[in-house]
Amino acid sequence: MSKTVLMAMTILALLSHPVLDARAQDTVNGVWKLVANHHHGVMQISSGSPGSYEGRLKFDGGWEPMVGLKIQGNSISFSRPRVRQRYRGTITGATITGTFDQGGAGASGGYQWRADRTSTPQSGTPPRAVELAGTWKLVANHHHGVMQISGSPGSFNGRLKLDGHGHWEPMVNLQIRGNSISFSRPRVRQLYRGTITGATITGTFDQGGAGASGGYQWRADRTGSSGSVSTSGSLTASPPRTLELAGTWKLVANNYRGVMQISGSPGSYHGRFMFDAYGRWEQMLELKIRGNSISFSRAHARQRYRGTITGATITGTFDQGGSGSYQWRADRTTGTPESGTASPPRTLGLAGTWKLVANHHHGVMEISGSPGSYQGRLKFGGGWEPMVGLKIQGNSISFSRPRVRQRYRGTITGTTITGTFDQGGAGASGGYQWRADRQH
Repeated sequence: MSKTVLMAMTILALLSHPVLDARAQDTVNGVWKLVANHHHGVMQISSGSPGSYEGRLKFDGGWEPMVGLKIQGNSISFSRPRVRQRYRGTITGATITGTFDQGGAGASGGYQWRADRTSTPQSGTPPRAVELAGTWKLVANHHHGVMQISGSPGSFNGRLKLDGHGHWEPMVNLQIRGNSISFSRPRVRQLYRGTITGATITGTFDQGGAGASGGYQWRADRTGSSGSVSTSGSLTASPPRTLELAGTWKLVANNYRGVMQISGSPGSYHGRFMFDAYGRWEQMLELKIRGNSISFSRAHARQRYRGTITGATITGTFDQGGSGSYQWRADRTTGTPESGTASPPRTLGLAGTWKLVANHHHGVMEISGSPGSYQGRLKFGGGWEPMVGLKIQGNSISFSRPRVRQRYRGTITGTTITGTFDQGGAGASGGYQWRADRQH
């Protein structure tokens, strides 16, 4: 074979395997700020002999190798076997842009990545950037708490804590694909889905498994260095101080005033309340809190309460004996209830003495007892007589005076009762006015 032919073959071989010269190597070698489908990190590349490169990268955990790193001309490729990703890109000066796929054979692909060269090779700390791993301020349908994520793309894990829950629970089956996140809270049968946009996650969650009610809103905002995940992987942050459901609430139920106390944590709340001068607590039976909805029963008065929680206020309705739709409201006044017996705020109640006027006849009326077991008496000029068959349902009151065959009906509005009474039993004449004003 002639020298000319050998030289030609050598030239062809060199042309078919281009290598970077020293200047090009200096451009590729160094530290790169890395963004892969919204995940921020750092990449380092170094070279031995021309055509022989090695590199490493990290997003928020430890370093991992860029396996099978190849740089040919202005093309770069490498793999991350641990998360089954394959990267390909084009080098343009101090910038690399490209795509990566996820999952091996039949993989989903087209995820964007970019690297911008920041400095020459060093073993320093990657540039500070928003990362998925860390501590997030969490609000889920008005319930405040904290969320913490650790790990790296492909192997994230997390935990969260709400309100006065008092302990962490895992974010089960946490999955992050592109800018989408999902996880479950099996203990309360909730499934969360969200979209990651920089340092914010927004989305919805449903409650109850198959046929679940859904569309409840949630949001997480990544906080600063406070509460970040330590390099040892331990999670030590405390949630921000926020309003919780547990605590003391000022209660008004159809003009009846009192106090309500809730204790416990999501999934295991219990409560009690006290009205007027009733003098003793009664339990909030069958207390259920789902999303921003609350319900409970008062067995003593056959009442069922339902309401909606909005921040530090609960508003709703209750029925009596299965009928009616009476208004109630609770406003949170303090944090977690103290142990022992609390006294309700001093407020005006139905029990007490009332100035009475019935069709121009003046007298006095006295009511004692408590909701569901009131009793009363009245007098105009002579002796006392009982208010027979006294019934108070919601804001309605009724009773009889058998001695004079009168039947009274009225409406309670704060410290005043107004209504009518009839005279004479069956076929009675009616429409006579009466009024009672509570005395201090």
